[in-house]
Amino acid sequence: MASSRKRRLSLDMETAEAVENINSTMQRLHEIWEQISMDESARVKRVRNAYSHLKQLLAEMVEGEEEMAEQIVRDIKKNTEKVANIRTEMEMRPFPFDDYEENSIALWKALEKDLKDLKKTTDERVQEEKEIREQMQEMVRKLDDDELLDEVPFTPSQKVPTTSELATLRLKLEDLQTMYASRVAELLHLQSFLIKETRHMNYQALSKEIRDFIDDDLIEVDVLSAKRIEEIKKLSSNVKEEFVRWAEDAQFRYLELYSQIKELWDKCYVSEMERCFPEVFDPEIQTNEDIEFLKDEVKRLDKCLSERKPIYANIEKWQALWTEKCEYEDKASHDRNFYNNRGGQLQTILKRQAEVDRALPRLQREIEMATNIYRSSHPGEDVLIDGVSPTEYIEMAMEKHRQEKDRRKMERMSPSFRSPMKSMSSSRLQRMTPNSSPLAAQRARNMSESSLRKIATPISSPMASPIRTPKTRNPFSPITNRSIRKSSKSPKTSSPLRSKGIHGVRRQIQFK
Repeated sequence: MASSRKRRLSLDMETAEAVENINSTMQRLHEIWEQISMDESARVKRVRNAYSHLKQLLAEMVEGEEEMAEQIVRDIKKNTEKVANIRTEMEMRPFPFDDYEENSIALWKALEKDLKDLKKTTDERVQEEKEIREQMQEMVRKLDDDELLDEVPFTPSQKVPTTSELATLRLKLEDLQTMYASRVAELLHLQSFLIKETRHMNYQALSKEIRDFIDDDLIEVDVLSAKRIEEIKKLSSNVKEEFVRWAEDAQFRYLELYSQIKELWDKCYVSEMERCFPEVFDPEIQTNEDIEFLKDEVKRLDKCLSERKPIYANIEKWQALWTEKCEYEDKASHDRNFYNNRGGQLQTILKRQAEVDRALPRLQREIEMATNIYRSSHPGEDVLIDGVSPTEYIEMAMEKHRQEKDRRKMERMSPSFRSPMKSMSSSRLQRMTPNSSPLAAQRARNMSESSLRKIATPISSPMASPIRTPKTRNPFSPITNRSIRKSSKSPKTSSPLRSKGIHGVRRQIQFK
């Protein structure tokens, strides 16, 4: 009402101003007519003519405004019905009529604008529905299952989809897309599993179907039916069974080859750092190639063993004699009664020691000679014993023995000298050669007396060893031989062992 009174007041003011303008105009006209002394009839005629035009103009204006008002009322009524129907159809909130005066121009304009906006929204919804249905059709084609569309609601072409209908279509499309993505992910997982499993096995031994599936780019796969997924699952199950069989066979073959190479490692004196093959075959990380590598290494070492047999045989003999020499010295240093002539065995022991001392340098020269011959026939190949050359191997053994003897000597000279029994463990360690092992010790124990005597036999060799043992006389041999000769020539002279006793012999040995 306040707004209405304000508009009426404004209109009254405009009307009063118009009346004032008319009165001013008529007053001016009278002044003009007075100047020319126009008669009264002419003046009345002119005024009536002017008022006639003004009246006609106002009448036309009223008629036009009445027609406009009627049209606005009709448009409001029509648009109100349209807006209500469209909003109801699209499940939208009702139009806010309470915000406008009834049959007002503002209401008319608001309804016109709302109709325009609703038309745009309608077109967008129809287009969105069309696109969603097209995408659903594509997903159904990729999933190869037309029955997936049976649950999709049908919207008549003349009807605008509601908000809930669009939401239902969107959810259904998302379900189809999720189903397709899930199948792709499952196939990728199966493919990854098959690649992982089959790369350990012989790839060419697989069926063509499995090889094709492994080589496929699943990202570009167009159709993924449920039947195809089941087929791939079945293939995967078959591959799992095949993998189990392959793993059992591979482990058996690997174990057999490993037992061979382990024996060859010992026979060829391969260092621990070069023994790079694991003892157990792991099918999860190892492949057929690892078995082939092991097989090739067995062949190579077997060939090396055959070609280097003279070297390895002499190394084995040298090890046996060196172990025997160290055992004699160890026993002599720890057993006070070792050189007592128990049952007449002292002469045999001393003779055996002399044979060993003569055989060791000869064997060393034979080893170097055999090594040089092999290198000349196999240029570029190194002969290694426990990671070093045969010469270095022997040098290391002799140097280690010398250092151990010096250590024991220093211990005996020191005030805090330990008893022989306490140092037994270290002396036993001294006897071990650089490549000592239970197998080497067993070989040393199994060396027959006849083979050692054969080794001790003098041989001629044009090669001279770069490492010569000191030409020291055996401290036992001269004494014993001299004593024996005196004993045989003069029955009246007693044996040195009897006359001097073990302490006299030991003092004489130390002096020598």
